Amino acid sequence: MRKLCVLLLLALLALYGCKQVDKTAEANKALAQKFVADVWNIGDDDFIDQTVGPNYVRHNPASWDPAEIISPDGLRSYVNGLRDLYPDFKVEVHDVVASGDMTASTWTVSGTDQESGKQFSVFGMSMTRYSDGKMMEEWVSFDTQGLMQQLQGDSEVSMKQ
Repeated sequence: MRKLCVLLLLALLALYGCKQVDKTAEANKALAQKFVADVWNIGDDDFIDQTVGPNYVRHNPASWDPAEIISPDGLRSYVNGLRDLYPDFKVEVHDVVASGDMTASTWTVSGTDQESGKQFSVFGMSMTRYSDGKMMEEWVSFDTQGLMQQLQGDSEVSMKQ
């Protein structure tokens, strides 16, 4: 009987631990969606301070200067720079999945170049790592060729999926 009680206790602890992981994953998923809505789509600088860790790193091989995106201030500068270049800049999130301290998102980014008037719409994805409710590290990839074709006018290709 004692062994059975110990086994039941261990099973309950394992189930409780799984629930905690699920709660963390769901909180991270909600944060990922709110971050896009508030920061990328509205430009809320205060939300960056609330949700991005002090040692944040953004890995984006297409960035004009990847070295500057290593802090909340670097991210703020990057977001504001894009929003200045493309005043109607929007990100539409298609899907977010979460597991433990990670989220993976698929999205389409669109906007209009204010100088040329050319519009773009490209598909991308990102993975984000969280710690204690803060974004700590992010890996981003999107269709840079499609973006350049649309902005340079070489093609009317829309990469929206």
